[in-house]
Amino acid sequence: EDLRRQVAAALGSEQGRLQDILMTNQRDLLQLSTSDPPEHKKDLLQEMDGVLDVLRGAQDVVHADLLAAKERADMNAVRAAGRSLNDLKSLTRRLDGERRSLVKNSALAALLVTVCRRVLPVRQIDPDELGEVPPSHDGYMQILDFYFFSDASLYCFGEHFSGPNWFTRLKRNIAIFTVHSAAGELMYHAFAVSGEHKTPGAPIAPEGGPLVSIEAEDEHGRVFDRRHDAEFKLLTGFCGVAGAAAQACGGRAQLWSKKPLCR
Repeated sequence: EDLRRQVAAALGSEQGRLQDILMTNQRDLLQLSTSDPPEHKKDLLQEMDGVLDVLRGAQDVVHADLLAAKERADMNAVRAAGRSLNDLKSLTRRLDGERRSLVKNSALAALLVTVCRRVLPVRQIDPDELGEVPPSHDGYMQILDFYFFSDASLYCFGEHFSGPNWFTRLKRNIAIFTVHSAAGELMYHAFAVSGEHKTPGAPIAPEGGPLVSIEAEDEHGRVFDRRHDAEFKLLTGFCGVAGAAAQACGGRAQLWSKKPLCR
């Protein structure tokens, strides 16, 4: 906490500028901080890791020889083992440095994210200003852009529970649902985030509501009651808005979900 205050004080008036840079480049930083290296780099990194393991193993062997030579007071062997150990350490440092350079941008972006979450204040937002977003990946990205750096204690997406929202590894699902009448009029539009507490968008479906939730497997085979799923919240919300008309209305509905639907 003391370090956070020191960094914030050092930034001073530059905090606003840093936040502007984050807002402008958030998607690029997000991609950098979470992206895996390309396949050709993965193969090279694996080979380098293998060589590093061999070098470290060799260091252990030579170090043991060095200790044994010292116990025997064999100074020639001590000097030879010492030179070999230094050479191995030098090779290891050089190779490790080369490896770090391959993933440097991702590491720096992740570090920047961590620092900014600690020293910059959360953004104050009005959820009503989000407006209508399309039920598509573009709409999903609009939601993330809107809630970026908002207060996670008020708008919880399941990744952070306090401080600014930064969407690097979203665990919860986000779904968007729109319904238009046969005449093309918008009857219902909302998005929802799965979960129970402080989730943005459509509220939790009440017990005893118009729809009955069941237990179902997720993509990993885990079984949960689906009352707090984003899709269930949205369908319950539509039934509440449309009422009896939902049973007989004609029109078109479109549901987009970040995660696969349950089995």
